[in-house]
Amino acid sequence: MDEIMAEQKQQEELQQENEVLDKKQLKAAKKLEKRRENRKIQMIWMEMRKPLEEKSLFSLSRLLSF
Repeated sequence: MDEIMAEQKQQEELQQENEVLDKKQLKAAKKLEKRRENRKIQMIWMEMRKPLEEKSLFSLSRLLSF
């Protein structure tokens, strides 16, 4: 009986650890996505600041297609 209780407790602890890890992974994924979005915005902004003769439609379309 004690073995069953100990095993149940261990399973609950493992489940809690997994939930914490899942939350950390989700937070890291959101942070990475935000970082990518910020980089994309920065690249577009830098391209827009270039003088018109340096801009190319290809580079703008490439940036916008991310």
